Amino acid sequence: MRSTILMMSAMGLALIVSGSPAAADEVEDLERMALSLQKEAAELFEKGREDEAHCLERESEALLVKIRQLQSTKQEKSARSDGDPEKKSDVGDPESQYWKKRLQILRAARGRAEAGNATEQELDEIREQISQTERKLDHPSEPPQARQKIPPQLRAQAEKLEHAARRLQHVRVAAENLKAAEMHDMA
Repeated sequence: MRSTILMMSAMGLALIVSGSPAAADEVEDLERMALSLQKEAAELFEKGREDEAHCLERESEALLVKIRQLQSTKQEKSARSDGDPEKKSDVGDPESQYWKKRLQILRAARGRAEAGNATEQELDEIREQISQTERKLDHPSEPPQARQKIPPQLRAQAEKLEHAARRLQHVRVAAENLKAAEMHDMA
């Protein structure tokens, strides 16, 4: 029994230490190994060997953590390989994740309001919130990686360019709003 425990723990540690990317079958193998370690720990608890059982449980938890890490890195790689540059930069950005979730909630609320015969004022408020959220998604307040990549001597010039880009976007939005209000001659 002890040789089995030592063998399983050695295999678990070897897998944890190895930093190679895992394929789907490797993740499944790790899951099976963690499950077998948990079963052995339960058997040891029943037999009264609590110290050995705790050791196996810790190894099982370490394997589960490794599985989660491998799965998250795999998901990040697949998100980066989509080809959409905006998705690549938003993978770890909590601000954009918040605004995307908020946008989904607002769109669902708009659908419920339209189906529930809400007043036109309520619908307008929801639409305005949706447009504001979309603008925030297009231009986050502070891109996390962009500020770090710009050298300090070029930062002032970059800020001027960002300001000009924001003004141009505002002009575009204003033109769209004028067209939506059927004021094509002013747009």
